[in-house]
Amino acid sequence: MTTPSTSTATRSAGSAPTTWVRVCALDDLVPDRGAAALVGDQQVALFRLSGDDVPVRAVGHRDPYAGSNVMARGLVGSVGDVAVVASPLLKQRFRLDDGRAVEEPEVGLGSWPVRVVDGIVEVGATPVVRPAAPGTSADADEASADADADADADAATADPVLAAP
Repeated sequence: MTTPSTSTATRSAGSAPTTWVRVCALDDLVPDRGAAALVGDQQVALFRLSGDDVPVRAVGHRDPYAGSNVMARGLVGSVGDVAVVASPLLKQRFRLDDGRAVEEPEVGLGSWPVRVVDGIVEVGATPVVRPAAPGTSADADEASADADADADADAATADPVLAAP
């Protein structure tokens, strides 16, 4: 796994400051293959794509279905015009532009901003799309919170004789 050497902060017009982490030389990345890197406390998978207008993509290294950090070892391909990586374990496909699962878009690897400065790949310290595991969508969280509230209300109105151990 590649570890960052230095980090710098810059400000884009009209946006919050972005901390960029220097990860590796662009020439260190083999086209259409993955490489793992540590950005802050996050493991990311970098992909240098041949023939793409964006030379390097960064998505989460952790497969949300298998729970293992393996995505840099995935197979690079495409679905239509969209570059994807297939998990080496369970073969789910994830878009390399935003990290979302092709078949289940609410699940995703997350996606980090990437730039190349003077031949050095830099990855933004904060993802632009956060990782999401199966069953953890906002709808699922809201439904779980509603169920917890209903259970608390039922417990508060329960007959104390029936509720006793």
